[in-house]
Amino acid sequence: LRRMGLMTEIQPDDVIESVCGYFGFQSDELLRETRQHFLSKARKIAAYLLRKICGLHYKKIANIFLRDDHTTGMYWVKWGESQESCPWFRDAIDAICHSLLFKKFGPQTDRWSVEQTVIETQNLRISEQSMSEWT
Repeated sequence: LRRMGLMTEIQPDDVIESVCGYFGFQSDELLRETRQHFLSKARKIAAYLLRKICGLHYKKIANIFLRDDHTTGMYWVKWGESQESCPWFRDAIDAICHSLLFKKFGPQTDRWSVEQTVIETQNLRISEQSMSEWT
């Protein structure tokens, strides 16, 4: 997504909508404070994508989900990073990113480019500079 120059065009609401579409529920359900397992997992995936695609700070991620503490956003993103080698997680991220790009840019988006950029997005790591943003 970064290589295609699409990162700045994708907004947090777009990510939330695609995650909700993948899991089959409404955004207000995702934003609730419930700890139901399926909602909690979706919330963590959304936070991971908000960080990787939109480049949001941990505090902003937490605020989107009506939480006050940046460590909540940090925990969710770190959880996502710990799941990167799991097939189910890669499949979910791939499907959500494809849906996001299709909704945002239409069917003309090159599938090979999308697959390559999804891989690149999953391999992003937080730089030392961005780490200092939440400390």
